[in-house]
Amino acid sequence: MTPTKPLNLALLSVVAVAVAYAMLHLLATRGVHLAPVPYLVAVVELFLAGVVFAAGWTVRAYLRGDKPELSGLRAMRFVVLGKATSHAGVVLFGWYAAQAILAATQLQFEPQRARALSAGLAAVGALVLIVAGYVTERFGRIPPSDGGDSVGESDEPSGQSA
Repeated sequence: MTPTKPLNLALLSVVAVAVAYAMLHLLATRGVHLAPVPYLVAVVELFLAGVVFAAGWTVRAYLRGDKPELSGLRAMRFVVLGKATSHAGVVLFGWYAAQAILAATQLQFEPQRARALSAGLAAVGALVLIVAGYVTERFGRIPPSDGGDSVGESDEPSGQSA
């Protein structure tokens, strides 16, 4: 598993916003309007971000030797959870940011003002989710060993086989 790069998350976020905006704009031109975004969405996103960050903190403690009862497999699962959370956060950010942008173009209508605010808060919650997932994944990084052996090296000289 390769580490997630912040630039990749940023680029995926831009693509997610663009695709979601195009889809929502197409629906709006055909007379289809979505239900308003509940404010509870942002609260749930922040709660999930806290849970994922706490899991990452546990992995960090395990790697420092402060939590030996945690198994390596469980620590690895938390790291994968962090990666999945950051990518899911990108999708959620794209969806809610696109809704906020679309609603912001129609602020003269009262329902659109409320929609822009609630979707904007949900987009901020998704950003927190992205950061929590990324940090959790980074907490699981193991520093390279100082030994001469690295992955992919064999005991046999190159070009010779037994």
